[in-house]
Amino acid sequence: MLLCGADVLESFGIPKLWKNEDIGEIVGRYGVVCITRSGGDPQKFINQSDDLWKYRKNIHVVHEWVSNDISATHVRRALRRGRSVRYLLPDSVIHYIQEHSLYSAESEQKNAHVILAPYQRYSDASTSISVYLRKIALKLKLRKVIEQQGDQYIIKTLSTFKNYTITFKIGQEFEEFTKGLDNRHMKSTATWQGNKLLCEQTGEKKNRSWIHWVEGDKLHLELYCEGEVCKQVYRKNVNE
Repeated sequence: MLLCGADVLESFGIPKLWKNEDIGEIVGRYGVVCITRSGGDPQKFINQSDDLWKYRKNIHVVHEWVSNDISATHVRRALRRGRSVRYLLPDSVIHYIQEHSLYSAESEQKNAHVILAPYQRYSDASTSISVYLRKIALKLKLRKVIEQQGDQYIIKTLSTFKNYTITFKIGQEFEEFTKGLDNRHMKSTATWQGNKLLCEQTGEKKNRSWIHWVEGDKLHLELYCEGEVCKQVYRKNVNE
């Protein structure tokens, strides 16, 4: 469930700022707890947005009866200037921020050129996966499950954020939709190349494919797209 202020909820109604399927995923599947702020009217935003109205039962509005001007923006500004945020955040959160050097003047300068989603409009066709989603992906611990049922293979990629499953037969072309990832439709074909499972994908992106193979107790995965490569390594779960 997403905890946010009324300003974030209002941003769902800004044209081309959020994808409709992302709003459906966040609000429809997980739900939102919205904290009201001075000058904001969450119920008005919900009534004005068809997408929010559709999932209105998953939106829980918490009224701020005692006015409080503290916001994430104010906290980040204080951290950037080296000022104390004690009593504004739990001690465990402050410790985590200090341990990972977050929101310091140096880290803010380092990321000055990065436009974080949802402030990055998705109308730019050159960007397939938002910076926001990339940051989430870096924090996730993925679990890979590969099953064989007769001549059919099922590959599941599982995480606390999102699950993705494909089902296919070797040598037979199948339709693939990377929902929640880069949201692209492709025609894919998996074949064995020696002891490696290769899947070539044809769609909007050129030279796109992935390859799986096992070495010892490790499962390797390499994903290719337009000259870029992503490498992942999974360890076998001895309890399974």
